[in-house]
Amino acid sequence: MKKLLFGIMAVVLCVGLIGGAFAYFTDSQTSSGNVFSAGYAQLYMAGNDGIYHHDNSVVIGSVTNMAPGASTPLYLMYFKNAGTVPGTVSAQVSFTGGPNVVLPAGLPSGSGTATWDQFAQELVVTTVYTDVAGNGTANVAGYWGQQIVDAGYGYAAGAVVSDGAGGYLPTVYGLTKVALNFATAYPNTPSNLVTFAAGDSHWEKISLKLPSTAGNTFEGLGITISVTGTLTSN
Repeated sequence: MKKLLFGIMAVVLCVGLIGGAFAYFTDSQTSSGNVFSAGYAQLYMAGNDGIYHHDNSVVIGSVTNMAPGASTPLYLMYFKNAGTVPGTVSAQVSFTGGPNVVLPAGLPSGSGTATWDQFAQELVVTTVYTDVAGNGTANVAGYWGQQIVDAGYGYAAGAVVSDGAGGYLPTVYGLTKVALNFATAYPNTPSNLVTFAAGDSHWEKISLKLPSTAGNTFEGLGITISVTGTLTSN
């Protein structure tokens, strides 16, 4: 009987070996806390006071009662990357009709009959300084003017005027036709665009002039200028 029992056990053992039923020592570890999240783009702007806002409330500057030949002060525009991702900054200019001016009686015939577009074509951007690539003391308004011409707008359309030295100066009307970029060189190709790292800020200074040739048709007219900055992540 014992021989039969051992024989059965031997058969079972052989079957177990053939079936590959082995036991192993094992141990496991888990890597956790691997977080992947998107950053965000956030652009702040400021005017002459250098106080940044993110609520569309920044006023860069205003002048009333401009006379022909008068220039505005240099107005500062600050742009700051307040987000977490790097990017490039561009600005788009637009304008609407200015305040409703009631012309006093007795003005010469034709006063105030120009359109807002024509007034914007008269407002010339005479000076633009930036802090990019050492341009803090160089007037780059001519580069803006050339950009407008190269985009297909020009002198005849009132988008630029002659700078008297064979180049161009942009008008407010001209600035509405192109996006203005912070760049180290012209043309504003992607390789020339300045990258704003998180926390970086740059500024532009701009001055406008109502030419001495502006006649009576512009009396009492005005426009409201808006500058919209856009931060585009790299």
